[in-house]
Amino acid sequence: MLLWRLLLALFISDFLLQNGRLIKAKKNFTGLIIHCAIYFVVMLCLTANLLTGKIIVVLLILAILHGIVDYAKQILRPIFANREWLLFITDQFIHILTIILAVGIISDLDCSYLIAIYNKFPIDAWFKYLALFIVTVFAGIYFTDSALQGFLKHFTKSDNTKQKPNAKQQEYASRWIGVSERFLITISVLIGRYELIGFLIAAKSLIRLPEIQDEKTEDFSNYFLVGTLLSYSWAIAITLLFKKLF
Repeated sequence: MLLWRLLLALFISDFLLQNGRLIKAKKNFTGLIIHCAIYFVVMLCLTANLLTGKIIVVLLILAILHGIVDYAKQILRPIFANREWLLFITDQFIHILTIILAVGIISDLDCSYLIAIYNKFPIDAWFKYLALFIVTVFAGIYFTDSALQGFLKHFTKSDNTKQKPNAKQQEYASRWIGVSERFLITISVLIGRYELIGFLIAAKSLIRLPEIQDEKTEDFSNYFLVGTLLSYSWAIAITLLFKKLF
């Protein structure tokens, strides 16, 4: 089956054979060519016993498309300076999608395999779960932030001092920690592994223990507890409702 061989080739080329020097070199046309050539060679090696003239041409096209996507990523990087993770996810998604399309065209076995996967997870199911994750993970940002507004004002002004210069950065980091937590909580509730939520609470509490115990930030423990409970409650409640209704 070509699909898993080509996916392995992608991951080897992008994560094992791409060091920091090559990543910097990809800003230039020469670096992109080197990276695409490595990707092409890895694909050839992993599919050696399946190679035909048609497959070689398709692999060459995949390598060229890979370079085009990486070139576009370099152009967009300044625009998404604070969203590098989004570029990474989009970049890998497009690479994987091109591989799926390629193997679906040239391999009847892979095409049947992809159809079987689609039948297990029809398009309506994808939209349904995507809607769930958007509501639990991202709508949870607005729910938690709005619920914490009054408490946040008290927290930042209780010592009659101005908000610290790095408070915005801390708030931004906390927000995305919450996004990650709600994502994991949603998965935990969907699969019925509620003990994972307890593990998240314990791990988060252990990491933030020095701040919670610090007398200079005595309000932080309350702020931390309220924010965590609001965030977790939102994700758990919405996911349980989803399971009950759908």
